Amino acid sequence: MTDKKGTKRYKPNLKKKKIMLGCPEDAEIFLEPIKEAIKRFNDENSEKFKISLELNHWKEQAHSSAENTQSAINKQLCDTCDCLIALFYKTCGHALTSRKPGTFMEIEYFRNCGKQVFLFRYEGTLEVDLSNHAETDEIKKYFNMLEKEKKNLFFSTYNNKEDLKSKIVKELCTYFGRTKKGNSSTKTTKRKHNYSVQEQMREHIRFFDKWLAVDSRKWSFSFLEKAENLIEGMQDDGSVQYYIGKTERFRTTPTASTLEALYLADFLPTEVCKIMQDWVYNSRQDTCDEPGTAEKSVGHKPDDKDQPGWSWNEGVSVWATSKALDTLILTKYYERDDVCKNQEIIKTTRAALEWLAEQQYPSGGWGFQYAPEKAACEESVTMTALALRVITRFLFASPQNKHLSFDNNLERKLSVAKSKGINYLIKNKKTDKNGYVFWEYDGKPSLTGTVWVLDFLNLAVGWEAGELNKYREEIAKFCINSLPSTPQEYEGYNEEVYFVGGETKYKTIEIYSKFYSYMPYHIPVILNSGGHFSESELKNVEVCMLALIKGKDEYWNGTDKSLGNYQHPSCFVRAMALYVVAFWMKWTWKEFLPGRLQGDWEV
Repeated sequence: MTDKKGTKRYKPNLKKKKIMLGCPEDAEIFLEPIKEAIKRFNDENSEKFKISLELNHWKEQAHSSAENTQSAINKQLCDTCDCLIALFYKTCGHALTSRKPGTFMEIEYFRNCGKQVFLFRYEGTLEVDLSNHAETDEIKKYFNMLEKEKKNLFFSTYNNKEDLKSKIVKELCTYFGRTKKGNSSTKTTKRKHNYSVQEQMREHIRFFDKWLAVDSRKWSFSFLEKAENLIEGMQDDGSVQYYIGKTERFRTTPTASTLEALYLADFLPTEVCKIMQDWVYNSRQDTCDEPGTAEKSVGHKPDDKDQPGWSWNEGVSVWATSKALDTLILTKYYERDDVCKNQEIIKTTRAALEWLAEQQYPSGGWGFQYAPEKAACEESVTMTALALRVITRFLFASPQNKHLSFDNNLERKLSVAKSKGINYLIKNKKTDKNGYVFWEYDGKPSLTGTVWVLDFLNLAVGWEAGELNKYREEIAKFCINSLPSTPQEYEGYNEEVYFVGGETKYKTIEIYSKFYSYMPYHIPVILNSGGHFSESELKNVEVCMLALIKGKDEYWNGTDKSLGNYQHPSCFVRAMALYVVAFWMKWTWKEFLPGRLQGDWEV
């Protein structure tokens, strides 16, 4: 919004947030770039997050006082500012009234008040070698100490002024995207403001249950009851915890998978969908697990060429990037007015797609990452099918969305990658004794990988899928005949490996430790393929569906082999099962659903 003179003005409904800059004197050379970063954030994100940031620095905002300087700064700035940007260059600064440097004291003051601190440490090239400099070591020692307790702390490094500006904008977007008050999807009505994400979810799904109950008086099934544990793991910032009942491990892929499933089930209120979309987008870069450790998160610095990818707590990968992009475009994120007008989002999306195309191996396949020296990252059918699905969605959307449209170079690069990927699948397809077509993973027939190829083909209708499209019927037949055909077979069903694990580019994933049930996801893909299935083949689908609706609660969980086949409830598996049941009920309702859902599912 601008006035008649063209000056940028912020709407009165934007909440002002004060950001304090704390830094030693030698780091003040970066004051102007920091001001430019705050201005960029306001220009590009104020409307999105409904806030306007104001930068405060003691030399400009603090007035003279009879008290010692640090006490004056504490009262005049620390007490009135919402967040602190703590910047270090060559030195850690001087102590004003104690043995600790002033910036260190400001960091501790903000943390003791429960306020957010953004830490930035210089890692660029210096004119002199300071590798053994006492103050440089002191900064590193202080950061290492703080890393042991990450509450209210964001860590980052920078190499130059431009790098610092982009890092500040990114960290601020991430932080305000994770807080309820600063989220870009802040509710627009007073009534909505009073509803948490969890309350909105319960109310929305409760209406679905009421609709379902109209013609289902003979049996009992509640989506809200099945969704309750999942809803408890949904945060007001849009993230979803990995395991039900454990408030930890908020990652890109499980949140994206949960968003996708709930969206397809029509279980997401519009505002909740926006909040989750924003979180997935803002999860582009963050720490990943320490190699060989399941829980401890210490962070990593991606290679420069991997900066465009997604990595929230996982390490930059084809897997995380594809899941994020696929979910965002599927849920119509790029059709939102605020997103279409945000050039930074469009720019980073194009860069991520170009990066994804560049991760393709010469064979035409994709792996977990492009890392030829890592066995765990070799090309596979699962990653190839997923990458093809993402590229196809965006190639389809580009001509229809003028804001998202690609230039000739990017469109050509994506089209070539898609063609090579299709040829990779054609070269690696297998045929069984019945003439059905499938793919292998880790040397074994892969139902999950084959279903993901079928999902790509379902999307590619009307597009050039090459010779691969000729095998659609045979692929669908393999998938439906691979499902359990009796309750006993369902009971003994072994979860599939879709990613073996091992040493990857940024972390080590324990080999064969985790297996998650993707079988519920298979049903809509198979039924949407247009295949001609016999009554006995459709019986396989019914067995799986009745197991979810009338069977054991553990059928809604994932399996964790590292815990001895323990059926551990993971949020995205629960969301997936909710979607599949909703899909099947709509698909079969008038034909036979109410009559089939009486008594025990094994009868």
